[in-house]
Amino acid sequence: MGKIKNLLRNLNYLSKNSLWDQREKDIVYLTNKILDDVQYEYDLIDGGTVKPKILDGEKSLDLILETRKSFVRTSDGEVKIMMGMDQPFQNYDRDLADGLRKILSEKKENLLVGINRNYYIPGYVRNYSDFYRRYAYDYRQYYKKILNPEITYIDATLTGYQFGKHEDPMNIRRYEKWRNAFVNKNIIIVSGIGVLEKLQYDIFELAQNKIYIYGPAKNAWTEHDRIMKEIQEQKVDNPIIVFILGMAGKVMAAELAEQGYTCWDVGHLAKYYDAFMKGMEGTEDNIRKFYAPD
Repeated sequence: MGKIKNLLRNLNYLSKNSLWDQREKDIVYLTNKILDDVQYEYDLIDGGTVKPKILDGEKSLDLILETRKSFVRTSDGEVKIMMGMDQPFQNYDRDLADGLRKILSEKKENLLVGINRNYYIPGYVRNYSDFYRRYAYDYRQYYKKILNPEITYIDATLTGYQFGKHEDPMNIRRYEKWRNAFVNKNIIIVSGIGVLEKLQYDIFELAQNKIYIYGPAKNAWTEHDRIMKEIQEQKVDNPIIVFILGMAGKVMAAELAEQGYTCWDVGHLAKYYDAFMKGMEGTEDNIRKFYAPD
């Protein structure tokens, strides 16, 4: 039945579209991609190419810890939502996509915004994976449409590390900073249900007080109003609201930051820390399981 449906879809497509026109579009796209990728692979960016201003991971983390500002991070999943594509953790929603675009384009003094710096790092500095060679061009092109040149962005990868490098001094320093960031703090952890319970090591263990608010592990945006109300009803002195709630949590964090809350969109930080402490190796199977929906 599946093969028959695909055949019918293909026949329907051919009845409405020219394969020659599609071939021309593919050739133009591929040529543009190669030319753009070469610039970034060999750091051949000239004065006519405007790159976003992005702090590296260490400076990004230090800025957060020094200022205690709210922050939200975006990467491939958020870009795909803004492009109208469903994701494993979250189906497309127009309001959600609009909220993400607003975060990236509007400058807010109390909100730091992250984008994936790896899309822009020259190949001789970082060994490009197949993933970045395949997708970085598309994401750069989308970001180009909405990023604000007046904003200095932080590196969205500041919560993670390259799997297998758990003995790297930089990674050791990074997670020590993160652990200490929660010392004696009151934190409200807004997480997908069932996500944190699977972890052996707790990045939040040094917090003074922890309150948990749970949303769906998938499509959390559908419970936006309930989650926001539950957060606002908490009677906690000067809390840090920690979001582990995918794309939905990012927009919620930005909305709450406008109301004066301190919100940190840490994403996979707790999972990264658990993997780091366990010494997880960067095998394809490990990586696939790590990023699979919880």
